[in-house]
Amino acid sequence: MHRRLVFITLAIIGGYLLAARSARADYFGAPPPTRGIVGVKAGFVTGANFKAARQMKTDPGGSIGAFADFPVTSRVYIGVSVDFHNIVLVTDQQMMIDIGLTFKHHFPLKSSKMILVPVMSAGYAYLSEVNIFEATEFLNLKLFFETHFQINKKRSWVGDIGISYMPTGGNGTYNIEIGPTYFLRWGLAFR
Repeated sequence: MHRRLVFITLAIIGGYLLAARSARADYFGAPPPTRGIVGVKAGFVTGANFKAARQMKTDPGGSIGAFADFPVTSRVYIGVSVDFHNIVLVTDQQMMIDIGLTFKHHFPLKSSKMILVPVMSAGYAYLSEVNIFEATEFLNLKLFFETHFQINKKRSWVGDIGISYMPTGGNGTYNIEIGPTYFLRWGLAFR
């Protein structure tokens, strides 16, 4: 089941990238932005496999986060994101803190106020004591896709869909792997 969801997510991202490549424009006739972009997003994360000495399943939960992106070129941005995910394991729940370094490429569409943004992120995640597990730390890898819908020159709606995977982590007692986890969020971005 998870392999199918991974394949579908990657296929959607690949389709957007192919569409964006043939439909690039120059930011609706205006010069590309040279200022940074900040924003907030909120939404949902799916349940994930929590693999330690035995495998457990987390329940779906909420996610909220903020991001700041800084231009490297007219279309390439490097940024930082801070996300909080509600993790429910059996009957216990905790907030996971996820801090990531993001790499983004903007693909504005012709005759549209929409910008497609594929994103790669690598970062650090911390989960305080949950169920039988003491506090744990993880390497978090994310691949997701943002879509910006321009409201005006300063603001845009932003949505994202993606996948998160924590291949390594744990504490002195357990080595723990979490994922894959899928997320869907919506919010606002400001230039």
